[in-house]
Amino acid sequence: MMFNSVRVRAGLSLVALLLTAGCSAVPAGGQSKDEALAQVRSIAGIDKADVSSGGSFSGFTRQSYTIVAVTLSPGFEIAKTQDFAEFLARVAWSVNVEEPNTGLSFEIDGSPPSELEAAFRDAGWDVPTDPGAHLSDVSWKVAREKLGRWPGPVPKAPEGMIVPISQASQ
Repeated sequence: MMFNSVRVRAGLSLVALLLTAGCSAVPAGGQSKDEALAQVRSIAGIDKADVSSGGSFSGFTRQSYTIVAVTLSPGFEIAKTQDFAEFLARVAWSVNVEEPNTGLSFEIDGSPPSELEAAFRDAGWDVPTDPGAHLSDVSWKVAREKLGRWPGPVPKAPEGMIVPISQASQ
């Protein structure tokens, strides 16, 4: 009877080890989802923002993502689209919850994804064009090539990337 108890404990320990083998503590660097959200919301000209990170299993493979969505305040527009696109990518890549192995996605409410995709391409990013998409996507591979190791450092927001509409033409 004692032998069975030891075997059961050893078996349960092995199962627990296997279940937690893919899990790890939050890595050093980057910022939490809440910190990233606060950073994006603090930018003048952004009315609403959301930063989400998560994933699901496809068979035994975990597929994870990070999404950054923003709504500009009335009377504001993006003056430096390339800077804004890269800033959003750096914010998403800095979220240290789970490495986004399927990529990064972005949404600017009221703006078609093609505008952000064009900004990424103008800044030298290799991003897909999908006329039917609701989000702009950057693959994990491209993000790693452009941004380095995950999680990336907390980015600083470039000055003048979002301005009142009256200043955009100046």
